[in-house]
Amino acid sequence: MRGRIVACALLLHAATAAAEPTAAERAEARALFEQGVESLRQGAFPDALGSFEASWRLNPRPLVLYNAAMCRQELFDYPGAIAGFEEYLVVGASDEPAERLADARARIAELEQRVGRVALAIEPAGARVLVDGRELGTTPLTEPLRVGPGTHVIEVRLDGFAELRREVTVAQGERVEIVAALTATGSTEVEPPPLPVAPLPEDQAVEEEDGGIATEWWFWTILGVVVAGGAVTAGVLLWPSDEAPADDWVLHGP
Repeated sequence: MRGRIVACALLLHAATAAAEPTAAERAEARALFEQGVESLRQGAFPDALGSFEASWRLNPRPLVLYNAAMCRQELFDYPGAIAGFEEYLVVGASDEPAERLADARARIAELEQRVGRVALAIEPAGARVLVDGRELGTTPLTEPLRVGPGTHVIEVRLDGFAELRREVTVAQGERVEIVAALTATGSTEVEPPPLPVAPLPEDQAVEEEDGGIATEWWFWTILGVVVAGGAVTAGVLLWPSDEAPADDWVLHGP
């Protein structure tokens, strides 16, 4: 999975770098970036994340990825934060300061201890895998999926096959495995006809309302969610006054 993230990051960066942003786009990107920093200072992490993502689309710069990853960390989206720091390491490998790249690696190592993993062994290959509605890859997956601690919905979809849906609860550092084979939609078993039911005596007859009495039974297993996490001391990168890197790009939080 990590190889897929790195490959996607390289492709995305190449595509965005091919079209040089205009002066207006660079100005708007910087304004959005500074808006994101201000939201961070106020503790409005969802707003900050949205601003950084919008800034990245206009003018992709490594420091934007770093700050976006910090937002995801503060929002307890540890898998997303790890993926963001990994993308930062790819995109900023040749330009970012060595100490900052080392800091991102250290953050990844620390966050890896906060996530669980779901390993999938699904047949056939080529099925789309979704976690909590977000598509994360296709089978076969080369590495387990990172998930935050708690309960998650795993869905596997492939045309011509019945959808597989599982709920799993994963703790920090825990690994859960799902082994299954999708069922072709054309090979479903035919349900046997219902057994005849003897009519009730007239004095015991129950008057039906709205055309009949529905008898559908559902069984749900509800699993409690325990989310572990806490505030993380964050270093937020600031947009430099010029295009050359400056030593005071980092604003350390409390």
